[in-house]
Amino acid sequence: MSFFKPKFVLLALTSLLLPGLWTSGCTGGAFSTDGGAAGSAAAGGGDNDYGEAGSGTGAVKCGGPEDCDDGESCTTDLCNADGTCNTSPKCAGAQKCCEGDCAECCDDADCDDGVSCTVNTCFSGQCMYVPEDSACDATQYCSAKDGCRARAACGILVDADPLAECDDQNGCTTDICADNFCRHDFCGKGAADPTLTMCCEGTGCAKDCCNDAQCDTDNDPCTVGSCKEGKCSLAPLCAKGQQCCPGADGRTATCGSCCSAAECDDRVSCTEDACGGGQCSHTPTTKKCNAGEVCNALKGCQKADICKDSSDCHPTNGCQLNPTCEDGSCHFDSCGAGTKCCVSAGSATSTSTCAACCDASECSDNIACTNDSCGPSGCNHEPVDANCPIEGQRCDPALGCVGCLKDADCGDGLDCTTDSCVRNTCTHVNTCGKYQYCTRYGCSTCVSDSDCQGAIVNQDAALPAGCATSTCVKGQCQTAAKDCGDFQICCPPYGCQLHCGIETQ
Repeated sequence: MSFFKPKFVLLALTSLLLPGLWTSGCTGGAFSTDGGAAGSAAAGGGDNDYGEAGSGTGAVKCGGPEDCDDGESCTTDLCNADGTCNTSPKCAGAQKCCEGDCAECCDDADCDDGVSCTVNTCFSGQCMYVPEDSACDATQYCSAKDGCRARAACGILVDADPLAECDDQNGCTTDICADNFCRHDFCGKGAADPTLTMCCEGTGCAKDCCNDAQCDTDNDPCTVGSCKEGKCSLAPLCAKGQQCCPGADGRTATCGSCCSAAECDDRVSCTEDACGGGQCSHTPTTKKCNAGEVCNALKGCQKADICKDSSDCHPTNGCQLNPTCEDGSCHFDSCGAGTKCCVSAGSATSTSTCAACCDASECSDNIACTNDSCGPSGCNHEPVDANCPIEGQRCDPALGCVGCLKDADCGDGLDCTTDSCVRNTCTHVNTCGKYQYCTRYGCSTCVSDSDCQGAIVNQDAALPAGCATSTCVKGQCQTAAKDCGDFQICCPPYGCQLHCGIETQ
C-alpha cells in the first residue's frame, strides 16, 4: 500500500481541531551589535581583551561563546576560531523556529494541504491532515490525496475477493467491504491495534512518533529526540568526548572541548586564552611582556634577541609574523584577522602556524548532510546527497536535506497534475474534473474495471441483445456485448457469469 502525503496524520484528532501548540517565536537572523554587552565593544570606542581597540566595523570580539549571547532563542551563538562572534539560525531547512524549538509548524495556519475534506492541524510541531468523511456526500469518502471520492462497489461477484477489490494501496488505511461498498479507515479506526494512531510517510501507522523532531520534549538543549520504529527516546547532542555547552537562553547548545574562555587557562601569562569554535586557543602577545621581551607560547615572556635590524629577528614559531627590530628588541605580529594560531602538541619545541581553522571539529555548520573538514584555506562543507535519510532527497549546503528547490524539480511525467515545490517538498495536484483520475493517459474516468461497474444489477430489467460487459480501457470505461455460452447467464455490467447475485449480511 502506498503513502499519500509527505506528512503524518494522528487519527485521535479526527473530530477535534486542536489550537496551535506553539506560536512562532522567531526566525533567526543576523546578530545585531546594537544591544547587549557583547555588542557595545564592537560599536567603537574602548579597548577589549581579544583584539585591537573597537573600530566601529560591527565585528564583535569574543574570548568564548559567553561573550556572544544575542538574547534570541532561535539562534545558535558561537565564538569563531578568529575570535569574533557568529550567530546562525538554530533551525535548518524548511523547519520553523517556535520559541526556540525547531518544528514543521508553529500553529494551524502553517498547515494547508489544499484538500477540502481534511482537518489541517499543527500538533506538537507537526502538521496533521486528518481525512473527515462527514465533509463529503453520503456516497463518498474522504481521500487524503484526492479529496472526496465515490465509494467503490464490492462483494457483488461471488468469486471476487472483497478485500482485494477495496485495496487502495495506502499503508495507513484499513480497507473493508461493508454493505457492498468499500470503506477505508485510517490508523486507529477498525485496526487490530487501535493504539497505532499516527500515519507516517513510507512506514504506515505508528504509536508515538514518525520522526526525531517529535521526540525532543525534555527542554534540555543537550539532548535530541530519536524516533525508532514509532517509539521515542532521547540521545546526547554531542559526540563522545565532547562537552555540551548550553547557551545563555537555555534553549540552544554547542559542542566542543571547551565551553568558555575560563576553561582554557594555559598558565602562560603572556598568551591570550580563548574558547573559539569549541576549541581552546592560546595566542602569544608581546604586549603582555616587558620591554625587551617576547612571548614564547610555552615558556612565557623571554628576553628578546638583541638586534640591529629586522634581519636579526628570527621567529621561533609559525605564528610570529613580520619581524621588526625596535629599540634593540625583536617584535612580531600575531596571526591576522580571520586566522588563529594552531599549535601542534607532543614535541619539546612547539610547531605552530596561522590558519583559518586547526581541525575539523571547529567547522560544524549544523547541516547534517554536509561533510565538514578543515582545509588549507579554511573550513569546507561538502554537500553529500547520500547522507540524507530519505531516498531522492538532495543535500543543499544552506538548507540541509530537501525534496526540491524549485517547481522544475518536481515533474511527475503526468500532464494532468500541477507539480509544485512547496516548502522544499514536491506536491502534485490533480487538475482533472470531479470523480476523475490523473493517469498516464490523461484525465481518466477509471483505473480499474471496478470503477466502471459501480451500479448494482437489476435482475428484473429487460436485457439487451448480447451481454453487456463494462471494462476500463486506457482510462476510459467501455461497454462490449457478447452472447453467453452454456451454463452462463448475463449479469450486466459484469458480463457472462455462472450466476448473478448480491451477498447479503
